[in-house]
Formats: sequence, C-alpha cells, structure tokens
Amino acid sequence: MAEYIEREAALKLAHYDDHDVPVIDVENIEALPAADVAPVRHGVWVPTPCPGIENGYLVVCSKCKAEIYVANDFNPSNYCPNCGAKMDEDARHAETDR
Repeated sequence: MAEYIEREAALKLAHYDDHDVPVIDVENIEALPAADVAPVRHGVWVPTPCPGIENGYLVVCSKCKAEIYVANDFNPSNYCPNCGAKMDEDARHAETDR
C-alpha cells in the first residue's frame, strides 16, 4: 500500500549545497510519519424512475449503487452516505461504471 507524507514537512528538510543545488536527505524523509489518508472516490447521482413515490424521487450512487430517497424540495447530498463517494463526476463518465 502506498504511503504519503506531508509536503510541508518534507520541504522543511530541504537544504542546499554551496552551489545552490538541493540536497535530498533520504534518511530524514524516510523517518517522516506517514499521513493518514484515504483515496477519494468520485461519482454522480443517477436519477431513477420509481412509480408510486410521491413528493420525492430516488437517485442511485454510480459507485456503490445505493438508492437514496430525495424529497422534491431538496437536492441530493454531495457525498454518498453509503460509500462516501464525492458526487462531482461528470454524468457521462458515471454511466460507464454501471
């Protein structure tokens, strides 16, 4: 699994030789703690026909296929509550995930 470090912490370790050439101190960089990160999934809400639902509609997460009820006067969340996908993907690309 990949490990990530904070850019700012690594830059603080940077120093230059007498000719202004950056010197990499590999041991100190390797000693930096790994940052606690998680990959970001991107998706889109896909409207789904559902006869019989009044005052709302269903949307389906393009990543995990979770169905979410949305009231007519609200917009769906920017994140899927099931898988955590950020709903900012272009709808044309989301259709290929199906």
